Amino acid sequence: MKKRVFFNPKVKDKVTVLKTADETAFDHILVEVELAPGGGTPKHYHTSFNETFIPVEGTLGVDVGKKIFRLEKNQEAKGYSSSLRGSTPCL
Repeated sequence: MKKRVFFNPKVKDKVTVLKTADETAFDHILVEVELAPGGGTPKHYHTSFNETFIPVEGTLGVDVGKKIFRLEKNQEAKGYSSSLRGSTPCL
């Protein structure tokens, strides 16, 4: 499989597309996002899909609605993740 990598110079993140919708029978897409320290996107929401965040290393801060989650790699190893419904504001 060919990896597709995109770099956003504004927020300094790197996104690697691991699986496309075509490759999963339109069930999901899978991306790996490498954030710069203190990086991230402005609060936003999606109307057509849900997101799940699973940290691979370091600490991942996720704001969901009015709640703030700080996810650690060790938490993911225990099965924790943050899932968002399509219209929930997040960053």
